[in-house]
Amino acid sequence: MIIGILFIALVLRLINLNQSLWLDEAVQAVVANNSLAFAFEELKGDFHPPLFHLLMHFWVRIFGSGEIALRIPSVLFGMGTVYMIYKINKLIINGLTNSKINGLVAAVFLATGPFHIYYSQEARMYSMVTFFTCLSMYYFINLLKKLKINELKRSRENIVYNSIFSFLASALALYSDYYPV
Repeated sequence: MIIGILFIALVLRLINLNQSLWLDEAVQAVVANNSLAFAFEELKGDFHPPLFHLLMHFWVRIFGSGEIALRIPSVLFGMGTVYMIYKINKLIINGLTNSKINGLVAAVFLATGPFHIYYSQEARMYSMVTFFTCLSMYYFINLLKKLKINELKRSRENIVYNSIFSFLASALALYSDYYPV
């Protein structure tokens, strides 16, 4: 069922993806098409962290710099966020009778949410930071659940694993945008 929801999310995010770039997206395209030295020089005057700029720098070298190509990373991060909302919901409500249904409902709401669709279509960092924030929350909630277990010795590997991935996802979110702070 989640595959169907992700397919719907993809279709909704691909509609009107080829519209012309607006100002911030056009600046992103110019920065991505130039050298890394130019990108870092441009970042001095920008108030966003560098991760999305770096991603786009390498992305345009592989996939080009057309409107659709520039927006596909945001579409993919948007779909990843829909999946992570499903996983987070299942993790929180795990063990209850409707945990899978609740996760699916949450995923449907996000997949069809107009603001999430809109920001998943922009060649900007918004869907990427949302994805990394959800990923961080998933590992953090999983860590908290492992810490509550009385068998800490047997779950020590899981605690380390979840701690590391929660930290890495948080760091990636912070290098994407400052809002996660």
